[in-house]
Amino acid sequence: MTTLRSLFGLPLTLGILILVSGCTSESGFAPGQSPPNFVVRGVNGEAISLDQYKGKTVLLNFWASWCEPCRVELPQLRKLAASLDPKNFIVLTIAVEDQKEAALEQLGAHSGNLIPAFDLDGSVRAQFKLQGFPESFLVDREGKLILFPDPESGRADVRIVGPREWSSPKMMARIRAATGMTASVH
Repeated sequence: MTTLRSLFGLPLTLGILILVSGCTSESGFAPGQSPPNFVVRGVNGEAISLDQYKGKTVLLNFWASWCEPCRVELPQLRKLAASLDPKNFIVLTIAVEDQKEAALEQLGAHSGNLIPAFDLDGSVRAQFKLQGFPESFLVDREGKLILFPDPESGRADVRIVGPREWSSPKMMARIRAATGMTASVH
């Protein structure tokens, strides 16, 4: 009987190890890991850090004004930020190695509920080992990366590369499920 248990236990253990190791993205980030903290500058030059948003879920979005998919994604991010309770959820958009004026022009006069910031020297880009633009991460209320089941790619990862329809009903449902949020603001 002990032999049977060990035989069935080994495949199960190996399967769990494969799944857990498969959750680490190519960048080395894993679900439940704290992403690097950073300090970037806001529109008025104020310091903004990821740690200051502990207690809220954060969609951390890296983009650039010259990136066409990023510009297409911005209205989706605005809608997402406007549809979820800002006491519990924020969208932090960080323009990377970009001209501040060009980024502000793309954001428009009103960024809505988006929190715009700037990584002008690319130091945050290096910390996150960004692979392209736009690139996003979901960070939970405790400051840990969330494994996100992306409806567009069909994969679950902590890193979402490429533009997404963030305000689509399917994406909103996935965000609520991944973050434990239930109510929306309209």
